Amino acid sequence: MHRSAAHELCGPKGRALAPHAHVSSMTVSRRTVPCASGRIGQLSGPDMDYLKEAAKLADSLSGLTQPHPNAGCVLVDPSGKVISSAVQRAQGTVSSEVLAISHAKDAGRGATAYLNLEPGDCHGDSAAHLRGSAIKELRSQGMQVDVLGESFAACEEELENEAREACLLVNEPLLHRAALRRPLSILKYAMTLDGKIACQTGHSAWVSSSHARARVFDQRARVSRMSLH
Repeated sequence: MHRSAAHELCGPKGRALAPHAHVSSMTVSRRTVPCASGRIGQLSGPDMDYLKEAAKLADSLSGLTQPHPNAGCVLVDPSGKVISSAVQRAQGTVSSEVLAISHAKDAGRGATAYLNLEPGDCHGDSAAHLRGSAIKELRSQGMQVDVLGESFAACEEELENEAREACLLVNEPLLHRAALRRPLSILKYAMTLDGKIACQTGHSAWVSSSHARARVFDQRARVSRMSLH
């Protein structure tokens, strides 16, 4: 785990800043700090909401952080109040969890950090966020770390699935490449109902609706490469 995150979350001698600090994130879902249910290793409905909020934050800069994955953090105090949140802006910049803790200052003691992605020092290797190294490092420093899918979820299955899906989708290209060993490709094609892309005179106009075009422009902003034919 990179030095800044480890030393911000723990004291210089590895002492946790909070006696029961946890990191929640989701490589497929991990989390750091006491869960909202108040029970270690048991995730509740509010925990799922905070994880979804972390994923939403991460998605706010999707397409701008490459080659770094989209990473967000929501810091919540023991009473359930959100005290700070942050998103990592680009490769090589300060991580989201360190930013959130820095913003919270002393209010962050005893808080829980909800992450959509496992923290780590990837040095351009995005897959480093999927190996569990940071989870092991945090636990070795005495921090409670709950992982969505590993820890018991004391809430409706639908809520857990929603949180998992939110964390997966925000880094779909990374997970697709890690699982299938090939980049995620998106095909965009527009034609009329009769299979045409222009009228008989050769005149071409918009085939798709304004809503569809807006969605395409948003999608284009999120990808790193395009091929036009």
